[in-house]
Amino acid sequence: MTSVLGPYVEGVAAFCSPPSRATSVSINCFAKNLQASPTILSPRKCRLPSLLQVTKTATKDSKKDVSNTTTKVSSTIRSSQPTQTPSETTVEKSSTATKTVSTSEISKKSSIDNGNKNEDAGVVGNWEYLHGNWVLRPTFAGEIPGVDDFDIDNTQPRALIHFLGGALVGKAPHVTYRYLLENLAAEGFLVVATPFDLSFDHLTTCDKILTKFEAVAPTLAKQYGALPVVGIGHSCGALLQVLISSLFPDTPRLANALLSFNNKPVSEAVPFFEEFFAPVFSSLAVGPEIGGSGSSSGDAATPPKRGPSSNDSLTLGLKLAKAASQGNLPSDELLQEAQSVFGSGFQAATASLPIPVPPFFGNDQDQSIKIPTEIRETYAKWAEPSITALSEAGVLPIIHETIVSLEQIPKLIDEVAGGSRDFNPTPSSVRSAAGKAYRPRRTLIVGYNDDPIDESDEIEEVLKEARSITRMRRPMVEIDVERKVLGGGHAAPLLAPPLDVAGRAEDLLGLETSQERLGYSEAVATVEELVRWFEEGNL
Repeated sequence: MTSVLGPYVEGVAAFCSPPSRATSVSINCFAKNLQASPTILSPRKCRLPSLLQVTKTATKDSKKDVSNTTTKVSSTIRSSQPTQTPSETTVEKSSTATKTVSTSEISKKSSIDNGNKNEDAGVVGNWEYLHGNWVLRPTFAGEIPGVDDFDIDNTQPRALIHFLGGALVGKAPHVTYRYLLENLAAEGFLVVATPFDLSFDHLTTCDKILTKFEAVAPTLAKQYGALPVVGIGHSCGALLQVLISSLFPDTPRLANALLSFNNKPVSEAVPFFEEFFAPVFSSLAVGPEIGGSGSSSGDAATPPKRGPSSNDSLTLGLKLAKAASQGNLPSDELLQEAQSVFGSGFQAATASLPIPVPPFFGNDQDQSIKIPTEIRETYAKWAEPSITALSEAGVLPIIHETIVSLEQIPKLIDEVAGGSRDFNPTPSSVRSAAGKAYRPRRTLIVGYNDDPIDESDEIEEVLKEARSITRMRRPMVEIDVERKVLGGGHAAPLLAPPLDVAGRAEDLLGLETSQERLGYSEAVATVEELVRWFEEGNL
């Protein structure tokens, strides 16, 4: 049964902006179209968040055997097929007490339920992978007096932080921004960090980010209830937060914090892009010519074919590296792909030489290499101790997420080879859209004094323009734009050890000495500024 209350869905109202007449009318007008998911386009091409559709399954209708003292509530986003329910989030409560489920159990269950078993290799600390997002629940740093067994899973957060990282590093935000985000969780915030692939098409990137966020929103709203949503973005992530808050009118944002905002065109953001990177990337995406023959005896000439490119080889290498980092031998399908790539390269290199093609480099399916199951099982047992040790030491997640981040490069190469030369929308279009349609009531802009590509001053002027336009339309609405300049460079929010490592170092060396030697004083200042801003906004 689907329950819709006006423009909102029961249990998810916290993730929506305060209702206005215009919003209610527009959503009611499009109510008949609310079967599509995750992206709905109105006649005006406005995106309606799919979190407006929530399928609720009562325990009494469940076919599973459940004890009389347990209640299970499932919340899933509806797909384009109304009867399909992707996954189930379970909250167990007894009649007199709440049963606490460990974070590790939740993380493991969520990965399996969402079909993301490979993501287990990227789990660090208390992070969970839910519906394509990395989620960190509030901890309050264990500073609650009189509480020995802190209930991390059922603590009411101060707010929900939706975080987007910078270019490339934003693919693994729970690792690259771990210190920053774990500190915010320690202050009592629920953190949802959405990984994304860097692309020239920012609008498509924003749409994919929101699709992931909307997938996890009902689950969190069911557990925590009403929560304000605050966006935080660093570098490219800050730009994406501005686009989301300007061009996606049905996406809720109470406030935004923009760190090291950058809106430069590709030619300025990437030196020598046109002169070097564009031609090199284009050549990497073109495979060698294989085969072909001239005409003879009146027969038509056979045109040569294009084999796998260098970019295909790079993609294959990353797949092999990911399998090895998880202690697995390559799958038979991956071996066949490797055979095709290497075979085509060998044939292209020896096309004019009378050299026979070795079995592995041929395209004959009968010559394909397959690894017997017994060998796979033996190798898995042999590699298990090393993989376990690396995982417990925290090395394996870093290796895995590094490979995952590098997987963005082949996609960028294909985009450049396909003709992409600047971002969509262009920097001028971003400024125009933000100046006319930026919506959040509070915005903190944080820049750093040693950041040559920072454009905090530009976005400050744009948002002040948006504030003036909003005041003319709605005189009673107050828009606050605040800018702070801290010490450090563009990567200041990234340069810090994990929170637990920093804590141990501070116990041994002292606070100031630890920050100086490990080089994370700038990240500490960033956290302190964000916390101050949150507290001034009563969050």
